[in-house]
Amino acid sequence: MTDEGRETPAPDAPRGDALHGAAARDAAEAYRRMFDGHDRERVRRAGWAAAIAGALTDHFRPRSVVDIGCGLGFFLAAMGGRGADRLTGVDADWVEGLPTEIPRDRYLLHDLETPLPDLGRHDLAACLEVAEHLGAARGPSLVAELTALSDVVLFSAAIPGQGGRGHVNCRWQSYWAGLFAEHGHACYDPYRRRLAAMPDMAPWFAQNLLLFVREGGAVPDGIAPHRIAPQAADMVLPLVHTRLLRARERRFRAAVRQLEAAGLRFVPPGAAGGPDT
Repeated sequence: MTDEGRETPAPDAPRGDALHGAAARDAAEAYRRMFDGHDRERVRRAGWAAAIAGALTDHFRPRSVVDIGCGLGFFLAAMGGRGADRLTGVDADWVEGLPTEIPRDRYLLHDLETPLPDLGRHDLAACLEVAEHLGAARGPSLVAELTALSDVVLFSAAIPGQGGRGHVNCRWQSYWAGLFAEHGHACYDPYRRRLAAMPDMAPWFAQNLLLFVREGGAVPDGIAPHRIAPQAADMVLPLVHTRLLRARERRFRAAVRQLEAAGLRFVPPGAAGGPDT
């Protein structure tokens, strides 16, 4: 759970390797500053993790959980509190020197841009608001590795325009569903409506969180009615949370005011004199 959710504009398309590396370093430093000595941020994230873990364990109780891009381990700690006794967290070395929510011996420090080592099989694999921080070429192989880790994958990733630091590969939810389908994992949408009703929940989880279950595998009780047919994915899955949409509108209006203060004028596309006329 590494997405900081700040309203700082960020690029939505892949960039060159040098810029991508700089973005990753800047994002890592921002995360370190966010967590270092800030108990309020920890409490907030622990609450999000507990709510997500609670929704998940209403349907099934995994004993082994691996979290790719686990940050400081909030989701793993929440799952440990609900009966999971084999926890594995994987993330880059930005977490070094920060107090973590799970024991250090449960961590593997690893550059997520590179293929994961053999981590064995787990009851549940999670990857929460991480994929957008990795280059576009990494997306398909990341999904392949997640589906190799478990028959059940909990996944969320930032959409275009969501905002945040270090976002270089923002995609609509249906894009990721298509990649999971290539590896035999069907898409289920049992949590977004529930999370959206929680006033303190991070809007990006209420917007993006999906469950993928291997075709032919055991579908947790209560999940089956929430299956999204592949042919409906492009119509049903893309979703923008109103809080994020309003934040983007505020940023846009602020930018227009800056233009006007500089004596310039914003002309919308399609208007007389605009770029589409």
